[in-house]
Amino acid sequence: MLDSMTGVCYTLVHHLSTWLTPAFGQAATAAAVVLATVLIHIVLHPLARREIKGERTRAQILPHIQQLAAQHRGNPRAFRAAVTRLRKEKNISPYAGLGPALLQFPILVVLLNLFMASTISGHPNELLHEQLAGTPMGAYWIGALSTGYTSRQTFVFTALTLLTILACWLASIDAKKRASSSPNPLPIHTARLLRLTPFIPALFLVVTPLAASLYTLVSTIWVTGERWLLRRRYAPAQAEQPAPAHTAEMRRSG
Repeated sequence: MLDSMTGVCYTLVHHLSTWLTPAFGQAATAAAVVLATVLIHIVLHPLARREIKGERTRAQILPHIQQLAAQHRGNPRAFRAAVTRLRKEKNISPYAGLGPALLQFPILVVLLNLFMASTISGHPNELLHEQLAGTPMGAYWIGALSTGYTSRQTFVFTALTLLTILACWLASIDAKKRASSSPNPLPIHTARLLRLTPFIPALFLVVTPLAASLYTLVSTIWVTGERWLLRRRYAPAQAEQPAPAHTAEMRRSG
């Protein structure tokens, strides 16, 4: 399965690289990785839009969940069942936000295999010899440092790392704002974890080849900007106020 997906990815990147060569020259493969990353996120955009819409709906029904928690205090099973019914009524999936993240993981694995394998589908992997500013697309951070701290390869990886950290920092600021604006204050440890999670992509740069690092950078920038724009478009509406408990009981009895 992995070899088949790698072969498809190799064909895509190779054709894009050939198409982009007149404009980008030796950097055509790097440009192809960037373009392929953008195309992947365009395909994943409906899932991202659904995730943000789900955030808005969850914010709207939060008062209902708080009321259910008060009604079923001391009975966790009844509370979970009531929340499940509420989510079904509002057509909210608790796993809506996992789609883009889960789909990106196999893509990253395929990219790693693409720029680590010496042969693809029984043929020599020509992409390993392509370069970005004199740095092979299959090069690693550690290998770049061995060429000297002032070498071109070290500069390329340092620039990628700084840009990725900047994108992660912007994502962290957005996560902090969302946590502070939540009607329910998050526990301190949870809030800290929420602010640190966006920096995970920066850790991949240490252990991944240049091509995968480039994918990580473009992907982080795209996701950060995409979520910011979508949250502005689907700004949380006024939360729904649940009916008083005695009113709800009268409705059910009626």
